[in-house]
Amino acid sequence: MRGFNRLTSAFHGSLSSDMRRASNIRRSLTIRPVLETLESIDLLSTIHGHATTIHRDAKVHEVAKTAGIQTILPINYGVTGVRQDVGGNVVITGGTGPPSLTDGTPAFIYDGPLNQIPSNTSAASLHLFYPTFAGETVTSSQFYGPNTPLFNPSIGAGNITAVGAYRYTGSNYQNGMIYTGPLDGSGTYTQLVAPGNGTDAVGDTIPHSTMGNLVVGNFDYQSDPASGHGFIYDTSSQTYTTVDIGHFSTTLYGVWQNGGPFGTMYTIVGGYSDNVHGAKAFIENYNSTTHQFSNFRSYSFNNNASIVTHFEGISAVTGGFSIAATEVSPRAIDGASYAFIPVKKNGYFGAARWVAMTNNVNRAPTTGDTVINNSVMGIYPINSGNAASYISTVKKSVIRNC
Repeated sequence: MRGFNRLTSAFHGSLSSDMRRASNIRRSLTIRPVLETLESIDLLSTIHGHATTIHRDAKVHEVAKTAGIQTILPINYGVTGVRQDVGGNVVITGGTGPPSLTDGTPAFIYDGPLNQIPSNTSAASLHLFYPTFAGETVTSSQFYGPNTPLFNPSIGAGNITAVGAYRYTGSNYQNGMIYTGPLDGSGTYTQLVAPGNGTDAVGDTIPHSTMGNLVVGNFDYQSDPASGHGFIYDTSSQTYTTVDIGHFSTTLYGVWQNGGPFGTMYTIVGGYSDNVHGAKAFIENYNSTTHQFSNFRSYSFNNNASIVTHFEGISAVTGGFSIAATEVSPRAIDGASYAFIPVKKNGYFGAARWVAMTNNVNRAPTTGDTVINNSVMGIYPINSGNAASYISTVKKSVIRNC
């Protein structure tokens, strides 16, 4: 799940001393790529005191538009991804247990209406997954992003596809995985391990999102866990492409297939950093046939370059894309936001329109992990190291008037 990791190093120049101390003792700094969900909560909790002013007290580039949140799912069920399904339902992915890949915590999927997400672990619409791989004893797992036959019919009626990561006995690292099959978990699990440069040993491989024939995510090297590298995996050719946009770190978190199930043009979002002290979000097109990138554009929250910003989810809407984002700055602008990015007639991406998520439940910081249409989902800390998931729906009239 998405949490402060690769870019936590980038944050050190602007974070409080308490947050720096917390980051120094967390194994997750060498586990996950930037700004992943549940593992960010213990870091977010360390700044709860000043983060209660999330988005409100910025003295420059003040945000005019905000949206409140509503709690969803059982406690410690951390939402990471969402995709529309057939029959008006949605598929939501995530992991269970406290904010980490703790032994014995399985991945989960919710399949049902967006307005009927349960809060009880016994709900029939919540499904737990226990991956199996030959020669490995899996101890924990979580899904990051789903896909459904509504967008890619080849998945098969009644099936879903989900990408994520797992831990297993005897390893200090996470492997990636793809699951395809029914909601009872009886489908097929495929292991994903990025090859990297073919020389240095790869540490973690974390797939974040999938659509069409592509999976996007991140990996690191065991010798340099602080610097992340993006990857694109093509399921049809079973080939990996390493993506390095920033000199220090690059993350790929969301992918959208344009032009229907046979389209070869995709839009990818994530973040990058050229040094240890800052980072920006980005959006870019990718052609899966020619392997060419185009129309790259970087973004910072509220168009303020001093704010560390990361894009974590993408959903196509009329006129452009809805984006889920998370940001951190020295001015207490820490939390989730929604961004609408228009697509111009010439195919280029326009200026983002921003809406900040306001935690009206307990005023704790939030993460922006995924988005469907104009609804952002993420998590926030509650008590004793626990976390809760939320949904925040931005009014379309607010987006138009940003």
